[in-house]
Amino acid sequence: MGWEICGCRSANSGFLMHIIISGATGFIGQAVVKAALARGHAVSVLVRNEAVARKCLPANNSNLFFLPFGHFPDLDLSSLRKGDDALIHLAWEGVGKYSDPANLTRNLEPQFLFLKGLVDTGLTNITVAGSCLEYGLLEGAVREDMCVQPVTYYGLAKHTLRCMLDMLANQDMKLKWLRCFYVYGKGQRPQAILPQLLSAIERGDKVFNMSKGEQVRDFIHVDTLAFNTILAAEAHENLGILNMGSGHGTRVIDLVRHVIEEKGASIELNPGYYPYPSYEPFAFQADTTKLKNSIKEARFDDKIML
Repeated sequence: MGWEICGCRSANSGFLMHIIISGATGFIGQAVVKAALARGHAVSVLVRNEAVARKCLPANNSNLFFLPFGHFPDLDLSSLRKGDDALIHLAWEGVGKYSDPANLTRNLEPQFLFLKGLVDTGLTNITVAGSCLEYGLLEGAVREDMCVQPVTYYGLAKHTLRCMLDMLANQDMKLKWLRCFYVYGKGQRPQAILPQLLSAIERGDKVFNMSKGEQVRDFIHVDTLAFNTILAAEAHENLGILNMGSGHGTRVIDLVRHVIEEKGASIELNPGYYPYPSYEPFAFQADTTKLKNSIKEARFDDKIML
């Protein structure tokens, strides 16, 4: 059964675009939905469990619509509205399991067929979440035009999906491929360093175990990323790859010390307890020149926001 997305528009609706969002209940997805609604867009979210989705999304907003589905291959794409609508594709199976081959075996084919199916229906304005792990072990300020060398199945799967989508360029697809850097904020998966640190502070732990913390990362708040994602979706042109970061690097240990100071905590650090991850470069950050030139309203964090 398909959905008449175009039927949601009324003469008095006044919204700017109708955006379909996959992965809407995830960490980034929730922020993107809220940002889209705040910009005046109507949003249709693809959800597997509508009851769960209604609990984590602003269900009372009259411009938010829920489209239940099972798996991407099961979707009936024939009724999706053609024209000025856009898709923001955030869904991914096994987020955080970077070395799992399932990133390739479970994600690649169904995701490509889903996206190609939408392009075939005429919905060509597509924004997709990529990853800074596509760069592999490249260091320094990495640019979108660099030759990437992914060293994880996750990074390889994202890179391969983008290459496959590039093959659809002759179908007038307006692709925005967002290479997201180190996104943090409310709803972040608990295994990440900031949630671990905040939980340790809340529990009153005396010691926080971590790596040496000298590695440099580009941290971007989820709300900033969400705002820039909507701006990218609003662009009716093929922008290709866009680095979604703050544009400056921060040492992990400096981030940790900043959070401890902001929280007024007295927790002791135990740097060197964990080794550095082998799948990440020691120091890299996003070169955001292209993003600034392509999207004039884009926002950039100048400090860590708790």
